[in-house]
Amino acid sequence: MFHLKKHYFDGIDQQGNLFIIYDAALTIGGISIPYSSIITQLNGKNLEHRRLSRLKRSDAQIRHNKLNFNGSWLPLSHISPLTLYQRGRRRLIWHCHTAKADFELEFAQQTYRGLGYAETLEMNFAPWLLPISELRWGRFLSANHSIVWIEWLGETTLKKLIWNGELIKNFEINDNVLLIKEKQLSLYFRRPMIIKDEPLVKITERFKFLRFLIKKSFLQSRETKWKSEAELSVANQTESGFALYERVLWKK
Repeated sequence: MFHLKKHYFDGIDQQGNLFIIYDAALTIGGISIPYSSIITQLNGKNLEHRRLSRLKRSDAQIRHNKLNFNGSWLPLSHISPLTLYQRGRRRLIWHCHTAKADFELEFAQQTYRGLGYAETLEMNFAPWLLPISELRWGRFLSANHSIVWIEWLGETTLKKLIWNGELIKNFEINDNVLLIKEKQLSLYFRRPMIIKDEPLVKITERFKFLRFLIKKSFLQSRETKWKSEAELSVANQTESGFALYERVLWKK
């Protein structure tokens, strides 16, 4: 039996300080595992802290005493759940319930405010059974816009992008720019910075028992995350914001 429900929160303030928070409940082989983590980039320095415990949630509020944060994500937009994959009883649901938010986070006795994003992913089958070779995900937020995209490459392909609540399937993306030609939209990534670049096996250095529960080859999947200043151009009007995006090279 496998079941994963993962909550994700991120936020970037006007100075570019970054926070990424995970809160997950994993059931595998009859064993239930709680997990939470916070990734920070403050003053250009990347840090990550992990715990085998859940954070506390109530409405838009989240906190974790041991990870030393307390915050809120107040939704400014909402997107209905999408079923990304279904085959037999296997099902993967992606819910961008907070495509754009005002976030406020108290961390290490300082308070940070800006625009943030939150989503929930739920699946009832092991991720190494997903027939893909590469996963790409990202989001962009600015004063008047929100964009979130996901793309799968491999045996099963998928492309979905949501711009200000509108679902769009035809877009192009590379390391420098995202394009939606039919909307005259271009999103340029300026000065991207690597936030994280490591294989998934890295997490088992702290929690070694996971090596016996997760397929060995899947632990060699490599995750790379970037933060980037970004400039959005729509019909010759421009607006600046921040983008977060990642690539996972899937190993089955």
